[in-house]
This record gives sequence, structure tokens and C-alpha cells, in this order.
Amino acid sequence: MLAVAEALGPVREALKASPDDDLKTRLSRCERWLDPELAKTDLARLCRERYFQVESRGRPTGAERFGATVLDSGGQAVLSWSGEGAFEGTKGNVLASWTAQTNLDPLLTPLSAEFREVSENGEVVRWQVYFVAGRPRVRRIEGPTPREEGRAPRRDPDEERLFAPPTFDPCLSALIERASQCRLPMIALQSWQLGKEDAQRRRMIGVEFVAEETITRNGAPCPVRHYTVIGSAGEDFWISDADGLVRMTWHDWTVTPITRDAWLSSGWDEKSLVANTLKSRLDALRGADTIAAIQALLALQLSPESLPALKEAAASEGAGPARSRMESLCRWHDAEFGRTELANFGPARWFTRRRGGARDGWEWVGAKLDADGRWSLSAGMTARTVFGGDGTLTAAFRSPDLGLTSSFDAEIDMKAAGGGARISTEYRKSGMARIKTVRDGIEIPSSGESKPYSGGGQGPIVPSMLLPLFLERASLARLEAVQVTALNLIGYPELSGATFIFAGETRVTVAGKEVAARKYDLAGNAAAGTWWVTDEAGVVKYLRDGVESVASSEEEAKRVGDDPK
Repeated sequence: MLAVAEALGPVREALKASPDDDLKTRLSRCERWLDPELAKTDLARLCRERYFQVESRGRPTGAERFGATVLDSGGQAVLSWSGEGAFEGTKGNVLASWTAQTNLDPLLTPLSAEFREVSENGEVVRWQVYFVAGRPRVRRIEGPTPREEGRAPRRDPDEERLFAPPTFDPCLSALIERASQCRLPMIALQSWQLGKEDAQRRRMIGVEFVAEETITRNGAPCPVRHYTVIGSAGEDFWISDADGLVRMTWHDWTVTPITRDAWLSSGWDEKSLVANTLKSRLDALRGADTIAAIQALLALQLSPESLPALKEAAASEGAGPARSRMESLCRWHDAEFGRTELANFGPARWFTRRRGGARDGWEWVGAKLDADGRWSLSAGMTARTVFGGDGTLTAAFRSPDLGLTSSFDAEIDMKAAGGGARISTEYRKSGMARIKTVRDGIEIPSSGESKPYSGGGQGPIVPSMLLPLFLERASLARLEAVQVTALNLIGYPELSGATFIFAGETRVTVAGKEVAARKYDLAGNAAAGTWWVTDEAGVVKYLRDGVESVASSEEEAKRVGDDPK
């Protein structure tokens, strides 16, 4: 009966006619569950804003806020849920906030939500989750690219024969509260893990009533109804008719209610955690542990909102490595730094490529700041094109910032003996959207839908052709290390993460002349990537995957022959 919303009328008729007390009890439970007016009354009373402390083995490890409001949407009751929480991670604290909305009916469908998470290293990720034909679809709208996105879940063998209303994990206790109000002896549920890109993270679970119990709460006895997840040790709920959830155990965690004042003073609110995280990273920059200092440096590169605190800390810091690190981060995050220090790199810079001493083509890269404040970035190279032969590849990019931290457009031209093509593309954090492709003068239709990347990494997504510009920016900012996610423009949009470590001031020979340069190595594999950068000329030489690229004139770069002079 619980699976059929239209059963309310027949249930009420049977309730009036039944002489059997046990049957009346069962039918009254069904009536309360199916009646939207009763549900509205129960949930409006229980779903006020509440606060909880999370403990693990008796030690506070987090806190969360949870609440719901009954809204009116076109004459239909709608539940608007919201919550936020902070939890202790292995490297630092994780912050999360979410909102969800459901129709106020027994099946709690349709269901939609948005989830925001700030991870241990400071990265922000946002998802949108919504149900289509009973199945969730997930779209990442901010943050590092997932492995897979919006993939349909595998079929569950119990799916066809086990009815279960869907709910998100954060809303699970509220649905069990409602079951308790209706005095249901058990309920089957679909529990979806909110905020994950993999739409298969669902459990079909049964929750059953255990017993009427009395627990101590705030020093006084509190009558509760105890529910447990069937077949799973350590997942239990204690529900009070007056206050809803008063205790929950979730494997190694125990969740108990606290007051709003206690929640605000616990130090687990987002403002406190952001301040504490920033303080711990600044302390790491001051510490003697080089690895910890580099990790803090990389994390702070992803936090432009920390610029005011970094400036304040640098101003009061004495001379030494810590102050240098703070000042380098200030330059990195300062928009004026990009405009004033990097704008003079506008003219294209050419490189002659060699493999094993023999010429292996050429490449160039350039950047300039447009009058509208957007960066125009360009690059070109000789390459093996998609037409099956040697040719040239050129690309022009438009981006609001040189760090490419937001969406950017690209116009890619490929030419070879076998043909040519021009591809207009938009690169977003969530994937690549092909706008238009013209091949040999013929336009090829494109859906324009975003195609998710494969691979992954941290830091901004930068086309691999533009890595010289990115390393020049890191060198001018005097960063000891920088992370980047390199994007391969041709074929499937594949990402590969890389960390470059400053390897000291050195001298390098370029065009027969020795110059002073700052050296950056690819962390963990210097043989696969080493770059030499000067303040005056930018990247003057680099080695990557066995190919040596040396700064030269356009005439020298395009010269045919193997003469190294």
C-alpha cells in the first residue's frame, strides 16, 4: 500500500469498515504515510533547523547543520532542504554544503539537489543532481574534472521487485523520522550519496523498528523509537516524537544534537575552519619541513581568496624563506601582476626543436592583453596531424585571465598534405564543448554538448602548448613549485597532472651563449621535463619527452637542415 499514492481513499474506506483492531492499526499507519496534509504537519514540526555534533570514538571530528522548510509551489507543498557540515579528513578538514528539493508526497519524487564541497587541499567542487525517470543524473558545474559524469547506474537485481522511495544520504534521517511518526515497523529506501559524480552510489536498504527505548538526553530521560538498518551493524537511529532525531550511529561515527550556540562556538563552522586552515598553511610556510612548506604553497595557489591574509602575513614576517613564499603567492594571485609583468611577453617567441641532435620541427607561443581585459594566447607547432601526415597546428585562445582558471575559447587550425580543418571549441572545467568544425571547407555538424575529460590533476587546466607561458608566470612570481593540469588539444580531451619544482639558479647555453636562468624540473621525473626561464626572455630552453626546444628566431626555427649552428 505504501507504494501507491492513489491508495489513500481506499485505505480510509477500509479503515472505517474494518472491525479488526490489528488491521485498523496497519491501515492507520498507511493513512498517515499517504496523507500529504499529515505529512506536512509532521515534517513542518520536525524539520526546523537543527545542529549536530559528530564524534568518532568519543572525540569530536565534525559538526553539521540540517533543516527543511515547507514551501508552497503553485499550490503544491514542497520541501526545501539545506545543510552544511565540516568533517575531519586525513590531511585537513573537508567542508560541504547542500540544498535539495522534493515534492511533499510519500514517494519524495522528483528529487533535485546542489552540493558544494571544499576539499582538504582547498579545491572547490559543485555538483547538480536531479532525477530523470526515477534515476539520478549528475552534472559537475565547478571543480576538477571527474573520471565519469552522468553515467547511468547499473541495474540492481532487486530494483524491479523492491519498492523504495529515493532520498539523499543527508535527508535519510528525516525520512526515518517520518516513518517513526507513522509508526511503520519497517521501510525500504533508496539511499543516494549526494555530491558524487558516479550515479551508481546508491544503496537499496531496509530500515526496521527495533524497540521503544528511553535514553538520557541533556541529563533527563527521553523516550525514543529505535530503528536500525537491516543487515548493517552500526547504522542506528533513535527518534523522539517531540524532537525527531536525537541520536544516530553511522559505523564509527556518533551524531548527537547540540544547540545553535554550541555549533557556532565549536569551531566547525565554515568561517572558523577557513581561518584555521589558512593559519596552519601559513605556519607550514614558516616551518623547517620543506615538503610540508611546498604542500602548503601548492594548496594556497588554489585559494585566491587568501590574498588579503597573505599580504598581511608577508608585511609582518621577517626576512627569510617564509616571507619569500608569501610574497610569491601574493604576486601569483594579484591580477595587476599579470597585466604589468607579463604583458611585455606579447611578441611570439620561437623555438627550434631537436631530437637526438637532429631537427624535429619548430614551435612558437605568444600572449597579449586585449583592450577589453581578456588575454589572447596563441601557439603553433609542426606536428603529426589527424590527417595522417606531417603538418602544422596553430591555436588561438581567449581567456579572462592568464592562469586559465575559468572557461576559455580556442580556434584550432590543422594543415597537412592530406587536408585541413578549423575547429572552434570551448574548454570548461567540466569538459570540452565543440562549437563548430570546418574540414576542407565543409562544416561538420556538432552537438555542442560538453564532452568530459579523461585523466585528471590539480591546478588550472592549461593547453600543453601554453606551458611555457605558465612556467614564465611561475618564475616571475618566484614560486618554488607550481601545479598544472596539461590539456592535450588533439583527439580525446585528455588531462595529465604535473608539478614543477624550482631547481635553483643556473646557467644554460642558448644559441652558443651562456645565460643565467631559473630551472624548473618535473617533480619525480626531471628527465621527462626540465625548463630554463629568464626574467627578460621567458623560457629559453626546455626538454620534454626526449625533445629539446631552444629559443631562436623565426628564421632559424623554420630553417631546413640538421646543422645545429
